[in-house]
Amino acid sequence: NTYSPLDDQNDAGFAGRVSAMLEARAGPLPGRAGVQLGARTVAKHFESFSRLERPFAEEDWGLPVGADLEHQRRGDAALWWQPRTGSELRAELSTLTTPDGYRGTRRRSEWTGVGRLATHALWLESDGTLAGLRFADAGRSRWLGDARFTGGLLVPSVHAEHDRRRTPADSAAVLDRTDELSGDLASGARVPWKLAGGLGERRERHEALGQVNELHATTLHLAAESPLNAPLGLALTGQRRIARQAELATTTSDLASVRLRAERKRWGLAGQLGVEVTSEAENRRVRTLVFVGAGRGGYDAFGNFVGTGDFDLVLTVSPLLDRFTRVATSGHAAWAFGSGEIWRGSRMEFTLEDEARRRGELQIADAILSTGVALNDRALARGSVLQRLEGELAPGSHVAALRVRAERRVTADRSFSDFAQTTDQRQGSLRWRLRPGKETTLETEGRIHWQRATQDLAAGSRYARTIVEEGAQSQLLWQPGPALRVAGALDVGYSRPEGQASATRTIKLGPDVSAAVGARGRAELTLRRAFLSGPPASGLLPSVDPAGAPRWDAHARFDLRLHESTTFGLSGDYRERPDRPTVVSGRAEVRAFF
Repeated sequence: NTYSPLDDQNDAGFAGRVSAMLEARAGPLPGRAGVQLGARTVAKHFESFSRLERPFAEEDWGLPVGADLEHQRRGDAALWWQPRTGSELRAELSTLTTPDGYRGTRRRSEWTGVGRLATHALWLESDGTLAGLRFADAGRSRWLGDARFTGGLLVPSVHAEHDRRRTPADSAAVLDRTDELSGDLASGARVPWKLAGGLGERRERHEALGQVNELHATTLHLAAESPLNAPLGLALTGQRRIARQAELATTTSDLASVRLRAERKRWGLAGQLGVEVTSEAENRRVRTLVFVGAGRGGYDAFGNFVGTGDFDLVLTVSPLLDRFTRVATSGHAAWAFGSGEIWRGSRMEFTLEDEARRRGELQIADAILSTGVALNDRALARGSVLQRLEGELAPGSHVAALRVRAERRVTADRSFSDFAQTTDQRQGSLRWRLRPGKETTLETEGRIHWQRATQDLAAGSRYARTIVEEGAQSQLLWQPGPALRVAGALDVGYSRPEGQASATRTIKLGPDVSAAVGARGRAELTLRRAFLSGPPASGLLPSVDPAGAPRWDAHARFDLRLHESTTFGLSGDYRERPDRPTVVSGRAEVRAFF
């Protein structure tokens, strides 16, 4: 391949692959057999559009991770026998040469058997040398075996593996050895509940520079799940891993989850609840106040956030480890009710999502984390809570279709030992929809949004800001058919920091137009003009635009379907603010779906 007409002797290369295969009946043996020969060469300067080797393929040759196997000269020979569909015995012999000086040979045999007793066995042996290194020997010796018996009541399985890798290096020979033995026992098809449990032992040994590191890990896991078609469902999983390392303390890590579900179709009720618990260790992190230059930071000399200051907070990672316990919970409850043309489709839904990451041991209250604990508990490294209630009443009504929504979102981050920040956002809205005719719809929505952000330093300094926003929006929609949609929108909002009497008033109005262009095209245009009055908008909160609403805001888009699976699109945005540069952006894209 050549990437440039100006040849600099570094952008051209050759690659080729050839293979021949013969397959026939196995003669006196049942099934079929075959033989295959192949060769591949990839020049050093050839650049492929995709990967030529699978990830971590270098480990089979004893090479370090990241070695270049994309450019190689390789020969392969394979012989296989398939006694029946799904079962195969295969033997392979391969030779490899790479541009960086590696030469090696690999021998591999594999058996796969299907049936009530499913078996799998693998043997691999490779040897080679990497030129230019003092310890040039490389290779791998690996074997593994799996067996699984599928019975009506019980399904036992066993796994055994031995792996020994020699990696070439310049300073010292590197040897890695892994031995693993595990067994599992699960319930069969005749048991309504799905039950499973297992125990595994794994030993790892690493030798380099005369030092030996050994790790012995024991893993126990259990799982249970109720029948899927039952109105009440339960699923439990649990895993404990005990790791023992020479001259170091024993470490234990846990992973457990509980999932509950319930459904009563007759009453329109449905719900689900899931809880996941994990434990792990993490390096201690500290934020230090550092002088960065006059006006180049966001903090003053006392650690107070001022927006423009001479100091900034710099992250420092300590080698000390802290133990963390994490609990994540998600719940959803829904009630669908109503009958008839007006009330059919009415619903009420409640959603709960929370996550707690605590230093030390688990507390029961973390499973259903409250907003007060997330905001005030300093032992909580990270916490987040989302509570949402929403519903629709009489969606089929032409005069009083209502939609209500209330949400609170709390986040807290105390992962740094001397720094903490929290945010608390509450919002609510009520929408009323009126449809006087088949072509006309009027929607009006009132909203309120309360936001608070705080930052605390260990020195005692604190920054807090609260912004309250109230407003309403209305939209009149006229749609005579699918080819044309015209709407006019009006939005009025008032925002102010808490404790401030005067508010920033923002009025935005403009049209929305969407029309079909020909048989396969569609054009859309959104235009807004904003009128601001009162004190300048200011926020310094993650969800508030410090610059306020743009005076002119426009968005246009055109889509054309070229084929059933291919579309072409053009889009553009225009934003203009007083005393600020106008921002204009455009985009063209072609999308193909396969």
